[in-house]
Amino acid sequence: MSSILVSQIKNNKISHAYIFEGQEEQTTQMYTNFIEMLYESHDNRDKSMGLDRFFDVEFILPEKNNISVDKIRGLKKRVFEIPLESKYKIFVIENAHMMNVPAQNSLLKTLEEAPSYAIIILATDNRNKLLDTIVSRCQIISNYLENERSLDETTRFELYDILEKAYHNNIHQIIASKKFFEKQIDRKTDIINECEMFFSDVLDNKLGIQSDFSVRYKKYLTKFEDLTINKIEKIILSLEDINELLNVNINFQLAMEKVLFTLMEE
Repeated sequence: MSSILVSQIKNNKISHAYIFEGQEEQTTQMYTNFIEMLYESHDNRDKSMGLDRFFDVEFILPEKNNISVDKIRGLKKRVFEIPLESKYKIFVIENAHMMNVPAQNSLLKTLEEAPSYAIIILATDNRNKLLDTIVSRCQIISNYLENERSLDETTRFELYDILEKAYHNNIHQIIASKKFFEKQIDRKTDIINECEMFFSDVLDNKLGIQSDFSVRYKKYLTKFEDLTINKIEKIILSLEDINELLNVNINFQLAMEKVLFTLMEE
């Protein structure tokens, strides 16, 4: 399971909404592992039942390649039902990209109004098929390879350079990074998600979990191998907090400077 999710569960910092991105079989496995870990203390039933063994998990499925607005309106009503056996009520929207525009707009209101115990999971093969306003309110967990990420390679490696120089206490680079983050202001969600995935990969590389990184990418990951696991988790949590606050007009550039200074801390 993604080290981002493991860190969130460990630190009790669960997001209210997730997008699991990848091929259908991959996303199913991703959210299944996540839900089972969340419900671990209640996981004494027959596992052959799959996620149906949990009373507080509900699935919203497409019909004829469409998820209607009525289905999402129904979700909006049920999202306020108190969980029966745990502290989380989970809704999984499979093939979320099959929601029509009215359904996505209805879901947007649900994301804004959902109670703290509700977790909404959108499983999709491509987040770009969803409204930007929905994507910006969700934690992205992508199973795609590094060369399939949202940012182009030039932007990604420029970002990695900034992170690396901050890690090596280059205060001038932090000042200079202002221009980079100002230039990327319209892609701030992608920048945050890329940073989260990068440090998740740093952790995986440190633990020897991932082995199919490109040579160039692994070279950057290795530059952060002296980071402690606790520091990596602290950075990831900080990025998650920024992601949550993007919707309330947080100063993106100052928020990213805070991340860079966190990297510089002993």
